Amino acid sequence: MPHTVYLFLHLAGVILLSLSIGGNLFARKAGETKPPKLVSALHGVGLLLLIVAGFGMIARLDIGWPFPIWIWSKIAIWLLLGGFNTFSKKLSLNTSWILAIGLFLVVAFLGVFKPF
Repeated sequence: MPHTVYLFLHLAGVILLSLSIGGNLFARKAGETKPPKLVSALHGVGLLLLIVAGFGMIARLDIGWPFPIWIWSKIAIWLLLGGFNTFSKKLSLNTSWILAIGLFLVVAFLGVFKPF
């Protein structure tokens, strides 16, 4: 597949993941103990799209092993966002929002500028 297809799928994954994390945090604010099933489904689909499209883009960009540090950083943040709904329950709501926004901004910075 062309690079642009992988890029589109990657961005779709970002949108779905951010919607699911936002939905989870709004559900917490409303006093629900469990997020709605749609929010959980969006979380899983978003993570799957991100990882598949991300590695597809790595292949299309001919980035070989060993991966640069910016890719390892994005994988580590992907893992953090994967468990975000679980570990954010131990944080305050405001801290969870700030952490989620910060993680998304760091990942966007790493993907666009590839600093290291």
